Amino acid sequence: MMEMRRKVGLCFLGALGVLGAGCGADDPSMTSQQGTGGAGGVDFITCAAETRATPYSAGMRETSISGAWTVKLLDNTFVVDGKALSEAPAKGTDTWAIEVDDATGKPTDGVVTGVSPWMPDHRHGTTPVMVSAAGAGTYTLNPLYLYMSGYWEITVNLTGTGSAADSAMFPICVPD
Repeated sequence: MMEMRRKVGLCFLGALGVLGAGCGADDPSMTSQQGTGGAGGVDFITCAAETRATPYSAGMRETSISGAWTVKLLDNTFVVDGKALSEAPAKGTDTWAIEVDDATGKPTDGVVTGVSPWMPDHRHGTTPVMVSAAGAGTYTLNPLYLYMSGYWEITVNLTGTGSAADSAMFPICVPD
């Protein structure tokens, strides 16, 4: 709710001509449910109208830019009251389990060089993500700190022996 108040405050400044674009109907992060609370009746952000994001499902996959790799999001876990739940990415600290396969479909170790979470609408990232190899082409990404609701691009940076840098990007939306 605090992030929503900040966004509404920034949008108010935009209406006064202090800030430029980034608020209102052209900003997917401002898709909202109307109600009685908040400035302008905005209660919370939803992802219903976010067309850039791929809806989460365990096993979803993205192909790298070069086509040399396929990255599968095997699972996302989120801790609530000390209990890890397998669910769609949520606002807070998520943990991803991914698998990287080469062009022939073979799981491949040693190719993930980093992870870059980015919110293009707000032009910022988040805290560094640790990558831990788990064997058989699988990796754990933790913490994946998605501290704001809205559209995120989670880029997995890749490289193989003798190959150029590559990446695969997961376009997701985190609801409020």
